[in-house]
Amino acid sequence: MMVPDIILYLPLALALTVPSMVRAKEGLTLYVSPSGNDAWSGTKETPDGQASDGPVATIARAQILARAAGQGPATILIRQGVYPLAAPIVLGPDDGSITLAAYPGEEPVLNGTSRITGWQQIEGTFPGQAPESVGHLWRAMIPRGLHPAALYLGAERLPRAMSEATDDWETWPVAQPTALPNELVLPPKLAHPWADVAGLRMNFLPTLYTHWRNVVTPVEAIDAARGVVRFDERARPTMLALPKRIPIRFENAPECLTRPGVWYADAASGSLYLWPPAGVNPATAEITLPSASGAIIVRGDEALNRLVRGITIRGLSFARFADGAVIEMEAAEECVIEGCSITGGEGDAIRLVRHAQRIRVQGNRIGDCGRSAILCIGHGFGTHHVNRGHLIADNDIAFCGRTAWNAAGIGVNGAGHLTIAHNRIRHMPYSCIAVGGSKIREYKNARANPGSPRAAGFRMQEIGDAPLTIEGVKRFTPGHVTIEANDCEDFMLRLDDGGAIYCHASHHNVIRGNRVRKAGRAGALGIYLDDEELDSVIEDNLVWGCPPSTSSYGAALLLHDNGRNTVRNNIFAGADRLFSFPNSYGGLRIAHNIFLFETKCVS
Repeated sequence: MMVPDIILYLPLALALTVPSMVRAKEGLTLYVSPSGNDAWSGTKETPDGQASDGPVATIARAQILARAAGQGPATILIRQGVYPLAAPIVLGPDDGSITLAAYPGEEPVLNGTSRITGWQQIEGTFPGQAPESVGHLWRAMIPRGLHPAALYLGAERLPRAMSEATDDWETWPVAQPTALPNELVLPPKLAHPWADVAGLRMNFLPTLYTHWRNVVTPVEAIDAARGVVRFDERARPTMLALPKRIPIRFENAPECLTRPGVWYADAASGSLYLWPPAGVNPATAEITLPSASGAIIVRGDEALNRLVRGITIRGLSFARFADGAVIEMEAAEECVIEGCSITGGEGDAIRLVRHAQRIRVQGNRIGDCGRSAILCIGHGFGTHHVNRGHLIADNDIAFCGRTAWNAAGIGVNGAGHLTIAHNRIRHMPYSCIAVGGSKIREYKNARANPGSPRAAGFRMQEIGDAPLTIEGVKRFTPGHVTIEANDCEDFMLRLDDGGAIYCHASHHNVIRGNRVRKAGRAGALGIYLDDEELDSVIEDNLVWGCPPSTSSYGAALLLHDNGRNTVRNNIFAGADRLFSFPNSYGGLRIAHNIFLFETKCVS
């Protein structure tokens, strides 16, 4: 089927320039270079002829020099090269207005990995070792207590040893719930004593009705006699009951060292075991472990009103950082992250946390992250909304959600009054863009059980005795998110019950001029307004191939259990069912749309 193109809007970089975000900075300029020396002044681009002065060697030293110069603007230009980071660079209120930038025309890389050396091939066996691996394993030492989530051979991510070697959870064995909220009855395949329970990780899909989230969590105990596994109750994604059938696999187990290319980390002894791929000699290969938890943290003190302002991070490359955020901003305002490349973070790539306002995240390339590419997450729900005013535009995002499959490319929770525009987001296991609030039943549970883990995200002292109705709770959710002219392609590749653009329990959002195409599996939605979404507009979008024509369920548009939303001037095409709005509150307006369908219009 030929599908007409859609007219996209002019880049918001032209229309929504915020002067305070992009003001020119003048003042001190410092240089960092692999050929530098931290004893030098840092004010020269290259070493002088006598090698008595020149650039500094580390960003940390340049930061110290900028602080010593006072609160005026400072620019730190970083020359070509690789800069290993053992810990994040922390910028606070005392850093003034600093720009961290690549030297023009160069691409410096901030690297968060440690090379693993000292590999030795082992001849004997150890407890739990899979018989298949005898004679094939190599061992190296890592810090004790470390629970790595990723290992790299050059640029290739190696999987850790798993009971199921595929991410296709539909082929996994299934567990069943018990009467306790944090126990599962294991399938027979997994119901046996495991050698390293403390290091064991459980990857399971515990969501009721559909499979919209996986959880990777430590195992607390295994009762092999009963065939039961116990885990932290906080790993449950909702307050709902567990489903009757739960796909499950175990990860990081010596019993699962059954094929080349997998590894297992024994945190208690600090031993890392690898069955190398064919033809690879670990003693000479470049094998690295993400070790630094984040690259740059911009953090003030919200309680003391000591905020960080005017930080710019421009043109830098970041490679392979451990869990956490590669770049995180908190208690920060009027900062910029632009033109950067971020690959291989085990957590989120960019995270704007709690008090963060008027941050511009623009023109970045982000991929191969464990969680979201960009996440805006405010305080728990209450009247205090301080995560707002951001512009997230012109970013190229792909292959994120590597381990947390339900992490959106761009996620918004407890934040609002912001714009997400002109981003290209593709190859996602779940949603490309997700905006979320909290449902009435979750507020009621927090009020009834204030000490429970599920009440931790609610500021009940602010909510007080407000009526917990669909109208009453909306003032505790920021809303007002504009999602405009984004290109979303190849999404919902692993989970179901989600959409390319997904809004849930929020309000007054505008979804305009986006192009959505090629959902990956059954249960996929193109644009999805879920429970208790109110007063939002879907207009001028082009959606096709959602769900795939072979899928048994899904829709190009789903309005579920919400009300007063408007859908107008859209084109929905290339699927065998187009829209559905079960259990909605009413007040919906569906007008002036074009539907091109094959067999079924309303499901």
